[in-house]
Amino acid sequence: NLREIVDIYLHHNKLEGTLPDSLSKLPYLRNLRLNDNNLSGTIPADFDSLTRLEYLYLHNNLLEGTIPDELGALTTLFRLRMYGNSLRGTIPRGICHLRDLYLEELEADCDGIRPGIECTCCTACF
Repeated sequence: NLREIVDIYLHHNKLEGTLPDSLSKLPYLRNLRLNDNNLSGTIPADFDSLTRLEYLYLHNNLLEGTIPDELGALTTLFRLRMYGNSLRGTIPRGICHLRDLYLEELEADCDGIRPGIECTCCTACF
């Protein structure tokens, strides 16, 4: 049963297109590593349904838009990497609050001459 998938490791695969809505229908997903591809579009707000997610690696893609507030509902999130994209705006307060719970690593494009992300709680800025 595909709904029981726990780990998706598809990094460094030259994937193109947007993040599929079907990812949010994987209730047991703990690891989603889609970094270092050519994925575009936005981060889906319905990723908040991934209530067991621990690792979300979206870095080094072509993602744009803002970071959904809904990601702050991912209370089991341990590592979140979003740098190397064209994301903009402010890291939502709910995600920063996760730093007080379980979130050990939060990395975004919040440094440099023209940072795209404003972040007061990131553990690393690029």
